[in-house]
Amino acid sequence: MASTKPSTTPNILATLVTKSVWKSEELADLLAQEVGRRDKLQELKIAAEKEAARLKMEGNCDLQEEVEYLQSSFNKVKVLVTRMAKEKLPNRWENLEFYQNVAKVEELEKCKRYMMVLDFYTTTSEKIGDNMESDLEMDAIELFHRVKEIENVYVGVGDCEHLRTLGAGIVSYWSAKFAQKLGRDFEQLFEAFGWPLRLKTAIPTLETHEKLRRAITSFARVNAKPVRDSTNELEETPNSKFDPILPVQVLMAPLKRRFRFHFLSDKPTSESSKPEWYFSQVKQWVFDLVPFVKTHLEQITVSEMGISCIIEFVRCVSDMLILKVDAHLQDDFRDGVFVKILEESIAFENEIGDFVAECVDSQSKSYLPAFVNAVFSRPETLQRWVQAEKLASLEKLDDMFSSESAWSKPIAAGPPEIVDLFVAVIRSLTDRFAHLQHRAQRLKFLHLLNDLLDEFHVRSLQTWKCKSDINEYLPNDTPIDYVIADALYSIHDTLQEWEYLPFFASMSVRNPNEDIISNAAIYATAMDLSPRRQSSSSTNFVPMISYGSDSAPESPDFQPGNLFENACGLYWCLANEIQTKWCTQVIRRVKEDIHKYAQIKWQSFDCTTTPERLTDQLFPALQTLKDTWKTLFNSMDPKNADKWMKKLAVKVDEAST
Repeated sequence: MASTKPSTTPNILATLVTKSVWKSEELADLLAQEVGRRDKLQELKIAAEKEAARLKMEGNCDLQEEVEYLQSSFNKVKVLVTRMAKEKLPNRWENLEFYQNVAKVEELEKCKRYMMVLDFYTTTSEKIGDNMESDLEMDAIELFHRVKEIENVYVGVGDCEHLRTLGAGIVSYWSAKFAQKLGRDFEQLFEAFGWPLRLKTAIPTLETHEKLRRAITSFARVNAKPVRDSTNELEETPNSKFDPILPVQVLMAPLKRRFRFHFLSDKPTSESSKPEWYFSQVKQWVFDLVPFVKTHLEQITVSEMGISCIIEFVRCVSDMLILKVDAHLQDDFRDGVFVKILEESIAFENEIGDFVAECVDSQSKSYLPAFVNAVFSRPETLQRWVQAEKLASLEKLDDMFSSESAWSKPIAAGPPEIVDLFVAVIRSLTDRFAHLQHRAQRLKFLHLLNDLLDEFHVRSLQTWKCKSDINEYLPNDTPIDYVIADALYSIHDTLQEWEYLPFFASMSVRNPNEDIISNAAIYATAMDLSPRRQSSSSTNFVPMISYGSDSAPESPDFQPGNLFENACGLYWCLANEIQTKWCTQVIRRVKEDIHKYAQIKWQSFDCTTTPERLTDQLFPALQTLKDTWKTLFNSMDPKNADKWMKKLAVKVDEAST
């Protein structure tokens, strides 16, 4: 086809020209150019086909050579396998001596390795000793690391017990030697820095700084990374064992001597009625000495060992103080001293915790001991704490209700002063027992918290009964009903907000590892502990306080099962009782005028001739309602006042019918 086209196309073109179909010379030139380009492409195609055939032939030759080489290698391997199969080992029963010799060789190899390791232990231990005497500490540490590596190899080997025991003994021996050497070095270096009292006046040289850095680095290389518990679970007893790292032990030695001299002897500073003295001293040590630890030790211990030297130091100081406080509480049973120790312990944990948080990474605080929990988690100590908080809170309640300004309002639209004082007492109690770690311990204070809420409710009821019977008014001519109801509403709303806080929500969630204490059980226990409730019925606690009302409606936002369920119900019931009595009193004053107004025969009036005006019988009732509305909104929170006015409107409609 390709050979005929060059001759066919000009013939066709000539035929077209002859028949006068195409007359254009330009078309003939164009076709001639295309024919020439096609011929060139044909030549290139032929050349490319020849080159492809040549390359294909060369590639097949290389591949054939590879195949032949692999086949030859396979044949050689096959021959060798066949030869080895013919020369197999003799049977155990055919040649018993051969296998006995093999076992002897294995035993000799094991003995040889044993002697090599034993010789390594002996010679390396001697070299470590020589380097220690020659003050080549870094070389000794390198050899010590080699011994530890070999010792770790034989830890899991069952038939090398003696060698394993020897290796562990050598490692333990030289670890103690390094600790003694580094301990002496740390003592000398810390003295050169002026520890613990001359840190600001001592002037250590650059060589001393460098020696301290090398000593800490050497200690980090010799000792394995200590394991520290990073969970929140702590010992319930204050006598928990804790071995700090060596530099911290050296730092604590002079502090322990001073603490023992001043506070664990018969010195005047160990006065049992002054626990604030040793608390202040320990806090001062932490504030003054931690900057030195942070500057010279913290970075190296964190980078080399993953341990915060600041945390180790603070924990040692705290443990020293915990032992002193625990012994003090067991020897001294005076309530005043107990309260002082409690106050100082809470302040110590708060202040030291905030200070440490500024000095170290927050992730390193996980194993900082909870001081209050460690000291006061024992059952007898915890019970003394609960009793002390109860007495102090009741005294504060006495002061609140006896104050002349208790029901006055610092802000016109805000709650009375007694509400802020009472909420502050509850907040203070909550912040204090929040230091405890276990839910069961916190529930003891939750019982106390509900007792205080009930006490405030009862005292508010008594105050309202006494003052409302004599129609007592506050200095601003504010009825006592308004102020007491407003206070109850405010505390009710506060309790409902607290129920959703994480702290209280965590106590309402049942923990499968603890005894299940339901909300009803909490209040049942609180009722058993309360002298007033022992004589009351235990069938239904909320409707029991209705004080003559037909019903005790619940709060619209009330949800059963919350921690403050009964307290919210009590406060709502008393506020509703005050509101009902107030509505009754207002309606009693306007009822006669409203009846007269309702009895007017309106159908006899001509709307077209009688002007639209109010009758004189309604003016006193409207004036009374207006004065009541004005006094109500000036004395209560607008939200609560609006609720009262709506209920009053319903009662007025009922009275007019």
